[in-house]
Amino acid sequence: MQLRIQFRHLEISQEAKNAIERGVRLDLGRYSAIIAEARVALSPSRRCDFGEKQSRIRIRLRNGEALLGEGCGADPKEALDAAMWRIEHRLARRRLAQSDDRRAIGPTIAGY
Repeated sequence: MQLRIQFRHLEISQEAKNAIERGVRLDLGRYSAIIAEARVALSPSRRCDFGEKQSRIRIRLRNGEALLGEGCGADPKEALDAAMWRIEHRLARRRLAQSDDRRAIGPTIAGY
């Protein structure tokens, strides 16, 4: 899984940047088998309330599909958590739908 994180018009310490990157890798790590690329952008935004930050996460799956999650928060970490929550739920629903499809088809030659 490739990961790109951009901080647009935000002054954040290197420690905070590293912590955010570790958190994203940890949260998306369980889905790394299906994720080809993840792009995270953190910035101040007009869409959010005054003074809040916006986080946008774009994920491209290995099968070519794309997912987008956005979130707002008082600080970059809070905004990222809101966007990550949306992405994780979409990935979990996708995984559940795929497992339901497999059950509907029935067992394969290998018995799964």
